[in-house]
Amino acid sequence: MTKKPRAYTFHAGKKRIDWLYETYHGPLVSDPLAFVLEVNNSYYKYWADVYSERHVEDIRREYAHMLASLAGANGAVGKPVIVDVGGGEGFDYDAFRREFNAWKRFIYIEPNADMNQRFRARPDVKGQENVEALSGRFEDYADYVRQYDNKIILVSSSLHHMVWIEEFLDAVKSVMRTGDRLMLVHEPRNEYVWSPFMLAGYALRSVVTDFALRRLRRQASPLVQRNNRLWRDVNNDLCERGVTKGPLRPVVIRRIIDYGVGTKGDWRSVGVPSSFDEGHWRLDDVTKYLGPDFTVVYQATYRHFGDCGGNRIIQVCNNLARRVFPRGGSQFCAVIQKIH
Repeated sequence: MTKKPRAYTFHAGKKRIDWLYETYHGPLVSDPLAFVLEVNNSYYKYWADVYSERHVEDIRREYAHMLASLAGANGAVGKPVIVDVGGGEGFDYDAFRREFNAWKRFIYIEPNADMNQRFRARPDVKGQENVEALSGRFEDYADYVRQYDNKIILVSSSLHHMVWIEEFLDAVKSVMRTGDRLMLVHEPRNEYVWSPFMLAGYALRSVVTDFALRRLRRQASPLVQRNNRLWRDVNNDLCERGVTKGPLRPVVIRRIIDYGVGTKGDWRSVGVPSSFDEGHWRLDDVTKYLGPDFTVVYQATYRHFGDCGGNRIIQVCNNLARRVFPRGGSQFCAVIQKIH
């Protein structure tokens, strides 16, 4: 059986990205950071529209639970400043408007130009004096964010995209004041890989979906054909721009994009030597790195059998498992508060 991901090593001398860069980079990128940014740009250029097809009902439900808990965690939250890190096209902006529309200021930060432009173009963003859209990384705006009291630093489906997570967490520590909160939403619970729930999920999908046929490449559905075309487009773009020296397998691109995801069990197929594997972080790792002044005040897991993709049977099983095994899911939401 495939081994579980190794424990995460902060500030590792060698990282998976170092090996990926040396193995695959093309002539027009000169360092791992540029390589990661350009792979992301090519990927989202073609895949951004697909994200609107995601099944998000359970994520919305988790948002509702988590935001409802804010007022009861340590007294009233008041009107906080929301700092949305990696805000994409505005899924989290929508969630806050729907469940917690009482902020003082909403600061959106997104490094991808296409995503950023889409958010800025939204009718419900234009002209909003208390909504600010910034282009770049959170670290670029740490000094600006630091000035605000009563902050919620929101990281939704973004932490696992960060290759140099230490830089981000150091910036978070530097800007948070007592009472501020770091909110992690829809991030991978990396303990899940090869757990009984993961194996049961594979079995369940093989029975109630075409999962097994697709894995065995016995079914060329329109969805598979569409995805294959998108991967070709991404690879053509990467090669034409000199980002890579040749086409990359989809799994390699996915692991660069979703760098912190260890729940798929496919990292070993990428071929990274163990000496370059820094492991995959967990919520406990993040909390310990932040230090004793920070504590988890809310935590929930879900998708015990994986993303249901709209399948009613998997959805029912996920909902039942969430109630019976609250710490066994593949994804988690958490709120970490600075208490001193």
